[in-house]
Amino acid sequence: MSDESHFELVMSDGPVKSRAVYIDATDFVLHLAHTDTVTGIQRVTHQAIIGLSNHGSVKPILFSFATKRFYELPARLFDLTNQENRLNLKRIGRHVGRTLQARSVGDTRIVRRMRDRVREFQMVTKMFAGRDIYVNGMKAVNFERGDQLVILGAIWGMQGYIGDLREIADACAVDLTFFCHDMVPWRYPHLVEGNTSANFLGYMREIVPFCRKFVCNSDATRNDLNAFLKEEHCTNIPIAVVPLAHEFVTSTASDGASRFGSAADLPKKYILCAGTIEPRKNHLRLASAFRAALEKFKHEPPKLVIAGKCGWRVDDFYRMMEETNWISRQVIWIENPSDFDLERLYRSCDFTIYPSLFEGWGLPVGESLWFRKRCVSSRIGGIPEVGIDAVDYVDPLDVSSITAAIVRHAEDHRTISTFDERVAKAHLRSWSGFGSDLLNALPGAP
Repeated sequence: MSDESHFELVMSDGPVKSRAVYIDATDFVLHLAHTDTVTGIQRVTHQAIIGLSNHGSVKPILFSFATKRFYELPARLFDLTNQENRLNLKRIGRHVGRTLQARSVGDTRIVRRMRDRVREFQMVTKMFAGRDIYVNGMKAVNFERGDQLVILGAIWGMQGYIGDLREIADACAVDLTFFCHDMVPWRYPHLVEGNTSANFLGYMREIVPFCRKFVCNSDATRNDLNAFLKEEHCTNIPIAVVPLAHEFVTSTASDGASRFGSAADLPKKYILCAGTIEPRKNHLRLASAFRAALEKFKHEPPKLVIAGKCGWRVDDFYRMMEETNWISRQVIWIENPSDFDLERLYRSCDFTIYPSLFEGWGLPVGESLWFRKRCVSSRIGGIPEVGIDAVDYVDPLDVSSITAAIVRHAEDHRTISTFDERVAKAHLRSWSGFGSDLLNALPGAP
């Protein structure tokens, strides 16, 4: 699909005349422009949009940094199992990203050129089975008093965007709800990258004056947010808790395939650790614990499969892996796994492990339970709210605690039987359930 001239998606100033709930998809679309994997906060945004797609009053929207307006996006574009939809959103994201970057460095020529173009995007898509559908206008959103605008994304790195949102909120009397995924940059600044902590704190302090409501993913996140707001002498903003989902939904194009053709392409026995390799995910202690466990196994040892992209400040981890020849070839790294890869890895593993140093929620823990796999994880942050009593909890700072749990779940039949039974009985949440609860948590909801 190299020819982009077959399809015109044009921004129009035609108004959208309905009172609605709008989900800001800007961060998600910008993220998708540069990657094929949807993880973390962007995964939550994407699944929320999909989960809310059956609610006619809910609309995904995109902010143009050229025109400083929001525009509706067709909800069907977010079905990323369709490769053409994925490519279309990537093109939109690249366009918006260029404009944001130009504005950030003060290049008004590019911003003006983007704004003055009659056709902001040109692309082709198939949105219904077997038929080419031509969308000739992304309608500009004309907000009405009392409309809801929900910000789910990680927008604290978008220069000037908070000011844009405040202008819209003040001019249109829109109720802005911000979703808080965690307060790690405030509580544990040493666990985040570069300027993230400073950017996040600036973002939080900037949104407090016009935030109508906060929604958090766990009681743990709400407690941290309350502590931050108290420190900022702001205790009048209501906070709701809407737990995320356990459900794993693939966002990989349907014409894709797992790099593992069958279960035979995977180790016979293995432990799965899914997540970006970075200090907060605690891979260095996990590697040390697994190394110690190899000396304690009485039977054929399982391998450790680490599935995730390479993050930041990982030199110590990789040095250890290289010096130990990836612990005598018992550790396998699957870089940038697709959703098809992850699904195969979850289904075929013996159990999963996630010894994170802190999480507001912990998507890999929930996903493990969704596939009815036992999970060893940290008893910290919001993780116990994900796993309840179906997860075997460890102290993430204690290598011996992690080692003991690995050995138990690999060889102790009583442990295996107990947690298999707990996992089978666990009550799990879907993304559609999350979407419905999110709607009910918004200001003015019945």
